[in-house]
Amino acid sequence: MWEELLIDSGLNEREVRSILVLGSNPKMKASELAKELNTTRLDAYNSLSRLQEMGIVTVTADRPMRFSSMNVHEAIEHIIGMRKQQLNRLVEGYDEISKDVT
Repeated sequence: MWEELLIDSGLNEREVRSILVLGSNPKMKASELAKELNTTRLDAYNSLSRLQEMGIVTVTADRPMRFSSMNVHEAIEHIIGMRKQQLNRLVEGYDEISKDVT
């Protein structure tokens, strides 16, 4: 159920699985996550990077870096908030442009 919502929000399967794993196992190394997801470290880093850009995953400054994620519920609420902001900006932009056209 949660997985479907996250997929519907635009995340890919590896990103969804990353959230699920990191949400219950905080402060994991990318290599540990890659092993858990049965993927390469590069693929894990790519997913982590995108999730980090979205504000769902955080990283420590330690060496090696360690990653943590919001829990699934928080991640979905975060994505909903982001989408609402995007939609509001779109509506405002459209309204502004439409004023000038009519």
